[in-house]
Amino acid sequence: MLLYFSKIDTIFGRITTNHSRIWKSDTMAEFTSQLDPSWSTKNYSGILSYIPSKGSVPSDVVPGKYEGGFQLWECTVDLLKYMKNTEFKNKKVFEMGCGRGLPGIYAALNGASEVVLQDYNRDVIEKLTIPNAQLNKCPEDVIKFSASAWRDVSSLFSEKSYEIVLASETIYRKEQIPEFVEAINYLLSNDGVAIIAAKRLYFGLSGSVFDLIDQIKGQFTHELIPVNDPSSNVKRDIIVLKRAN
Repeated sequence: MLLYFSKIDTIFGRITTNHSRIWKSDTMAEFTSQLDPSWSTKNYSGILSYIPSKGSVPSDVVPGKYEGGFQLWECTVDLLKYMKNTEFKNKKVFEMGCGRGLPGIYAALNGASEVVLQDYNRDVIEKLTIPNAQLNKCPEDVIKFSASAWRDVSSLFSEKSYEIVLASETIYRKEQIPEFVEAINYLLSNDGVAIIAAKRLYFGLSGSVFDLIDQIKGQFTHELIPVNDPSSNVKRDIIVLKRAN
């Protein structure tokens, strides 16, 4: 079931019924599920995820090469908890920088009509995102995958076609925030909402919630919802964006 075609260097597709080949491009690249059978599983707010064994995946972010998608960052769980009060029925949803894909998987399991799970790294999509979608028995006619950069969304997806855009731990580098906001501006429908989970300050890195708020001025309104977590000294937030009138 080969459903979508993309530009060179981009992989984009859906799960097929045999759960092996997902998509083949004109360059003969394949998008396959590559689950490591030694990995264990864990439940996060009702969504299952495979847990990579120690040493089996990269541990450090390398800008422009590996963006940390194999790890589960705490803001992903914050986003999952916030989403419990979000209506997804018949909504088109796009998760940016999805990593394990848990928020997008939640949307797919709760009535979304289409969910795109996008991550920069093809390895993350094949080894963890797709296996997680299969583990949670996501509807195969709903969920799609994209291994691509945010700067490429305008050449791969229809403008203003997603009612909900999700993201967590995606603003840790200040220099990437303009590209991130530009992608949201392109993807989000006129009456849509973007829900972003992030640390207020990324110590040792350059990004922050304040940099995001500065970047969206004139484009989006925002609601800042602090995460209540007495067990942590790191301040975290949910930021809800809507288009400015």
